[in-house]
Amino acid sequence: MAPVSLFPRLSSPTLDSLLANSLADTTIRAYSATLKRLRKEGIFPPFSLESASQVLAKAAERDWPVSTISSMRATMVKYNRIRRLPDPFDDPVIEALLQGLKRSARANASSKPSKAAVPASAAAIEAAAVMALDENTPTAQRVQATGLVLGFCFCFRPRTLGAVCPSHWRTLSTYLELVVAHEKTGGAYDQARIIRVALHNNPLVVMLSFVQQHCPADTPVWPARQQDTLVQLLQQLHPEDAPARGLNSLRPGGASCAALFPGGRERVKSIGNWRSDAADLYVRANYIPPPRGGHVEKIMSALYAPAF
Repeated sequence: MAPVSLFPRLSSPTLDSLLANSLADTTIRAYSATLKRLRKEGIFPPFSLESASQVLAKAAERDWPVSTISSMRATMVKYNRIRRLPDPFDDPVIEALLQGLKRSARANASSKPSKAAVPASAAAIEAAAVMALDENTPTAQRVQATGLVLGFCFCFRPRTLGAVCPSHWRTLSTYLELVVAHEKTGGAYDQARIIRVALHNNPLVVMLSFVQQHCPADTPVWPARQQDTLVQLLQQLHPEDAPARGLNSLRPGGASCAALFPGGRERVKSIGNWRSDAADLYVRANYIPPPRGGHVEKIMSALYAPAF
């Protein structure tokens, strides 16, 4: 069975190329993978209200997560729209069923044990911060320690952290401005978002300044191919249960820590790029706060204070 193309054929190869360039490669790959899955489920384009009903029925029967439902809807709508065909979900009954299904899926997810990684402890990240600021620590290790602090405090996904370059942040009069990728791929800087954090009494400023001095401006500091070093350092800082820690431990650890600060639960959704209450699934109860007056507490206080 020949693969289905997201894009229709136009009148010339040049126009076909321009159309293909309208989306990022990672986005096209995601749409293509979903189209392939839809075909395996017996749902074929062009998509209709009946197609949407089939998706919702299968999702209900198999307890699909919200992310799967959302990606299928987005793919079907995009496929039709780019061919000037109707939105297969543009029906009040379909829309109501979709919302009901999403609510049920989220309720089920919240009642199950979280599959997110074991969170990084605030104490371990405090140790990383001390390392990042210690002039006697080797440069490479200071840079790696800064990566752990940055990933934890900003609740970065590993891919997002892996795309950060020194040119992506700058120090202004009263705040530090960091530009990060908006999408889960960690690389879509055409859809970048800006995070601002107060400078006052913020040790992160010194850490990032050191990284800028010692790393190329437009080269990722913590690329995916070198993140094993970051993982090793993180595990060294968690000697009691090192194997349970990975870079995906930074995100739930940061979210749990942020929730301890006034307004942190709301602000973490923006900083961590959560578009829904899914952020709450990353927040762990009884999370031990960072040391009082320590580097992590200062950074988190500045970051999760009211927005500028």
